[in-house]
Amino acid sequence: MHHDRIIGPATTPPQISTCLPDNITPIFLPSRALELNPVENIWKYMRASWLSNRVFDDYEAIIDAACEAWQKLLARLNHQLYRNEAVGPCRLIIMTV
Repeated sequence: MHHDRIIGPATTPPQISTCLPDNITPIFLPSRALELNPVENIWKYMRASWLSNRVFDDYEAIIDAACEAWQKLLARLNHQLYRNEAVGPCRLIIMTV
């Protein structure tokens, strides 16, 4: 049985294809294809909105700021959903940190 494996450019070097078995074909994603990795768009928005131009004292401060930015993003998404009349009675349920 043959399998395809999608591999992101940031995580795996191209030499990986020499290590894979013959029944697995690597499919490499382009290095600048944000539309193929929507999480990158979320991080870009969070960095631009709440996390840019800051200096953190330690690792915990980074984690706290990221969690705070995530909560702000969720609040903004919920606000936009409730404000949108086309959605009607639907509710957005997102796991929070």
